[in-house]
Amino acid sequence: MVDNDKELRRTVGRRLRLARQIVELTQQQVADDAGVSRSTVVLTERGTNGGVDVYRLRRMAAAVGISLTELFDGRL
Repeated sequence: MVDNDKELRRTVGRRLRLARQIVELTQQQVADDAGVSRSTVVLTERGTNGGVDVYRLRRMAAAVGISLTELFDGRL
């Protein structure tokens, strides 16, 4: 199960980064809009932030113009 969790974090991170790049926002802009630190955005995009909660993920997704569902299902 741990491997699946790691892969899910990596996949969500790649999708967040792609969505951010599509709308041409910096990590700092996403962080400011989502009310999180830049390091939270960086670690989430890398897939190494296992401690990010669903509320922060939802705010980061909204900052790049997608829903939490889109972040998880990959339809950008």
